Amino acid sequence: LTRLLGAKLYGLYALANTVVTVATVPSALGLPMSLVHFLATSAERGEWGRLRWMVKASFRAVLLFSLLAAGLVLALAPWLSRSVFEKDGLLLPLSGLALALPLLSLYMVCAGGLQGLRFIRGKVFIERIAHPLVFTVLLVVGGFFFRSIEYVLVCFFVAAAAVLALGLYWLRRRMSGLPQSPFPRTAWRELLGFSTPLMFMNFLNFFILWSDILVMGMFRPAAEVGFYAIASRLATGVSMPTDSLGASLAPSFSSLTGRGDTEGLRRLFHTSTRWIFLLSSFAAVGLALAGHIILGIFGPEFQKGYIVLCVLAGGQAVTALFGANGTLITMTGHPRVNLANSVVLGLGNLGLNLLLVPRYGALGAACAAALSWAVFFLLQPFAIV
Repeated sequence: LTRLLGAKLYGLYALANTVVTVATVPSALGLPMSLVHFLATSAERGEWGRLRWMVKASFRAVLLFSLLAAGLVLALAPWLSRSVFEKDGLLLPLSGLALALPLLSLYMVCAGGLQGLRFIRGKVFIERIAHPLVFTVLLVVGGFFFRSIEYVLVCFFVAAAAVLALGLYWLRRRMSGLPQSPFPRTAWRELLGFSTPLMFMNFLNFFILWSDILVMGMFRPAAEVGFYAIASRLATGVSMPTDSLGASLAPSFSSLTGRGDTEGLRRLFHTSTRWIFLLSSFAAVGLALAGHIILGIFGPEFQKGYIVLCVLAGGQAVTALFGANGTLITMTGHPRVNLANSVVLGLGNLGLNLLLVPRYGALGAACAAALSWAVFFLLQPFAIV
């Protein structure tokens, strides 16, 4: 993308993608993570009819709300482009990416279902690998002939559709082998009662993660948004051990909670935290040592983001000290605790960005993001205790 578009156009694309990504979170209603909890507990108790109902109900609800969210983004796109971000050329990528919003939401539900059924590799592939992989292949194949933002948007949509098809195929295949049993009632109150706090928590988490780019888009030129976005994406590699181990640990946390095995839960959390910190530290040091060279791959303009990259990677490394504590809190049935933490930190992160970005630009946004994530994870162990 950076080679096809350059820093300015990539900055517009990254800003549009951020808006759509944030809009995807409430459209999913917190149901992808809720499915992990309900499917794991239903399978543990042998309640196969309940399990199947939870999957079908989640797809219906997310389809409806994601279509509404896509329509809202399309309706607001001219106003956002002209009045909020004041960026010429933002309307096209924002509208194009909004069309893929329902597909993104639905394949996240597939990923949650696969995780709940303990097909962790499938979940990680659908959620983290498949879309970037298909998107990149399409860009490489056609990039020599169609070097335009329009072609990029078409590739994004096609990749999202392909990933959704794969996710549905894997989920149906896993569920076809489960026993049949009736579930004569509905459980909307139970499902939405658990998922609603998760939805707000996830929305605030994403807002913490992406508010720096949103504020950058309001106050800084598109090219600066571009190199900051690349540094931010690279820095998230430091959190990959937390994300990957958290995905595999979530069903185990729920199962141990269901059995009342507090000691087993404690041992699993402590062991996983040591591994998460070790792996994340290696990633952070690697980015600090080779960051200037890595940024040069994207183009000379992007090497301006080296200091930004170091600050963001350091902030992510600090969060690894606390392991997958957010997953632990949620899977043990306390999503409202994470919600309360997210509310406080979301507002704090936004305030820091509004204070620092107009004065210090990308470096100010990096400091705000790193500090917010470090404080967020620092608060969560108190909730566990």
